[in-house]
Amino acid sequence: MAISAEAVKDLRERTGAGFMDCKRALEDAGGDVEKAVATLREAGLAAAAKKAGSPQVSKLEAQLASAQALADAASSGSRLP
Repeated sequence: MAISAEAVKDLRERTGAGFMDCKRALEDAGGDVEKAVATLREAGLAAAAKKAGSPQVSKLEAQLASAQALADAASSGSRLP
């Protein structure tokens, strides 16, 4: 099934996904926009879950916790070492 550029553009505006991701989702859904949106959401959740387990995310979470602890200490008036 041929997917029009206009349909891909509309899906991109609606979801914020990339052009090729939208085109692929529309092709898989047979041109049904609602099914394509659901497919993109599922793909996004799967990608987020994959990223959540990466070591880089753990490192960023640790840095965020450290920065939050420093901010809490500074706002409470205690002296930093």
